Amino acid sequence: MTRRHDMHHDLIRRHDSRVLLVALVLPIALTAVALGIVLAWLPQLPAAAAVHWGVRGPDSFAPRATLAVLLAVVGFGLPVLLGGLAVLTTRATLGFGQKILATFSLATTVLMVVLFLGITALQRGLDDAHRMPDILPVVLIGFGAAIAVGVGAWFVLPKWSRVDPGWRAAPPLPLAADERAVWLGTARFPVWLIAVILVPVLLVSAVSSWVAAQRGGSAWLLLAIPVIVLLALLSSTDWRVRVDAAGLKVRSVVGFPRWTIPVADIAEAGTTRVEAIGTFGGWGLRWAGRGRIGIITRSGPALEVRRHDGSSLVITVDDAAAAAALLTARVAARS
Repeated sequence: MTRRHDMHHDLIRRHDSRVLLVALVLPIALTAVALGIVLAWLPQLPAAAAVHWGVRGPDSFAPRATLAVLLAVVGFGLPVLLGGLAVLTTRATLGFGQKILATFSLATTVLMVVLFLGITALQRGLDDAHRMPDILPVVLIGFGAAIAVGVGAWFVLPKWSRVDPGWRAAPPLPLAADERAVWLGTARFPVWLIAVILVPVLLVSAVSSWVAAQRGGSAWLLLAIPVIVLLALLSSTDWRVRVDAAGLKVRSVVGFPRWTIPVADIAEAGTTRVEAIGTFGGWGLRWAGRGRIGIITRSGPALEVRRHDGSSLVITVDDAAAAAALLTARVAARS
């Protein structure tokens, strides 16, 4: 028994080390090397370096140090965000969502490194960045390298495994024939997750404002991106859940989206175990296939309500067992 236990933990550590290597160590190391090269080349660049390109070539310029700043922000920020989530949420087994995040972390970093090195190299020795060569070959090389590295990383990482949902049908709550009962609950994102989402949104807002101020005109439409993201965040981070004699009601704190499942449509209710990334691929309003919709605000116990048509709704709420027991009682009373 002890030997098998030790072998199991060795396997977990080996899996975790591969996830750590692909998701964080390699991306950060590549960014650090690329940043050193870019910093060494900066004195050879025009004072106003090209930082944005259109179909006709470079169309936005900024102090040459901007290239190093952007590389540092994107090159370190993406692995910390994507790779960090993959590492922190990987337990004994690697889920599909964690494997996607780890692979995407490395592949995206490779793309960014190739792009920044390429556009910096193309501007070396020029007095005017307007005269730099076409960047299309650099873009093609970057995407090709990212795809090749991503495929390699996918096979280096361990095979992903489905998370056991641990479904448990709930026993009915004992209620008298004329007794009334209502269960109220909330499901909301933890503060750290809201912060993780808001930081990139704020960065996009800052960059969009800078581009809009530089270019004017229709560029101000870029500010619609963070606004849309913020509205989506508000509509998916905080939910109200109600179970009563009519059935289940779930609505976002802003009123939409919402679900109402009458008792007559419920086949059974119970509890399940959710790993946000491993089971549903992330947080918020999610779809896991086969008619299974999730309102996922954290990992842990969740209420799952299954309909007669085979679809189901999963909500991560505290005291999910009590909500499921009341629903089961209402379904039994109607039968």
